[in-house]
Amino acid sequence: MAWVNRKEMTPMTQDVVIVGAGPTGLMLACELGLLGIRATVFEKLPSPTGLSKALGLQSRTMEMLDHRGLLERFSAGRSAPPFANFAMFPLNLHTIPFGHPYWVVIPQSDVEQLLEVRVRELGIEILRGHEITGVHQEEHLVRVEIVGPNGTYEERCHYLVGCDGGHSAVRTLSGIGFPGLGPTVVARFADVKVSKEAKPLLNHAVPELHDQNFGIARTETGNFAIVPLGSGMTRVAAVEWDQAQVDRDVPMTLDELQQALLRVIGTKLPMGEPRWMTRATDTSRQAERYRDGGVLLAGDAAHVHFAYGGMGLQTGVQDAGNLGWKLAAQIHGWAPPGLIGQPSANWGVCGNPQSPAPGSSRSSIRGVQNLEVFRVSSNVKPLLTCYREPACLTVRGENSLRRMEIVS
Repeated sequence: MAWVNRKEMTPMTQDVVIVGAGPTGLMLACELGLLGIRATVFEKLPSPTGLSKALGLQSRTMEMLDHRGLLERFSAGRSAPPFANFAMFPLNLHTIPFGHPYWVVIPQSDVEQLLEVRVRELGIEILRGHEITGVHQEEHLVRVEIVGPNGTYEERCHYLVGCDGGHSAVRTLSGIGFPGLGPTVVARFADVKVSKEAKPLLNHAVPELHDQNFGIARTETGNFAIVPLGSGMTRVAAVEWDQAQVDRDVPMTLDELQQALLRVIGTKLPMGEPRWMTRATDTSRQAERYRDGGVLLAGDAAHVHFAYGGMGLQTGVQDAGNLGWKLAAQIHGWAPPGLIGQPSANWGVCGNPQSPAPGSSRSSIRGVQNLEVFRVSSNVKPLLTCYREPACLTVRGENSLRRMEIVS
């Protein structure tokens, strides 16, 4: 095997090597760059995908960006609807007293582009087309084998952070297990051009939209969502209960989405020219540990959630904001003991392994149809006032949510 080194054949010890140039890795690079940490981002793909994927920033994520003076870059000129998805029910966020009572409609591809601009402003290098193939830990040092465009080389760092998604190479090469729960529902998404003839069909089939071309609705068989993206494109989504068995290796088709819409809302929609189509299930997994010596995990590499609603984007950015300053404190020498956990512990990630597993939200997403009483802790009492209207509290059919009860 031919070995080369991208830095004149002499291994350089960096503070942090970040694997993955998605929102998590790029946000972590921003945080570390602000605090003077030597870091490099390595990305397997040769270029950004440009795929829309997640479609928005939620309140806590916006708060974090606002703290860094970056929110305007992400929100300027973009739609900011005052409602969000809670267990597939629309919530009116304006009735909750906090700083950002809305969500910003922005494709994940744009989030990545804006974060990359900020990373480069801070002088952090991003290397694309460089794949991690080996991880070796020594005392106070991690050696990382990488295959790049010019061959195989090695990087040395004090900390290696895997921000490389649900199929994380860092997690796998470090021998960290990723147990979880299998799927129970399937979602189908597409960015398409929707004909104007769809409007009367939607008014009849989905009255919960109230004659708008934007919103979500829950039915007996699943959930429907429609979001205008601009430039004539619209995100259409259909989520189905008890349809977990799908062949992820078979490319999705527009007809497949049409059949799902027929089952969920009772009608197909006139649409075409799909730019992007995909499926997702509610498979939920969580790493057995988020830290193993000098290796740490963040974002989807640490925990995967149902993609519907952009949860992975939110938790990934928040993980990075949480971990960045802690790593910097550790490297600069002013961190209190245990700030990023023991060598085989969690570092306080947004998806904390001591909190309910990602799959625990399923009772909200799917099982609410079978509840007579939905008991809600008193610390989320403001949520009870933020449904867009009382009709949104019910599910079509006989097995609907009957009432809500506040408990201490």
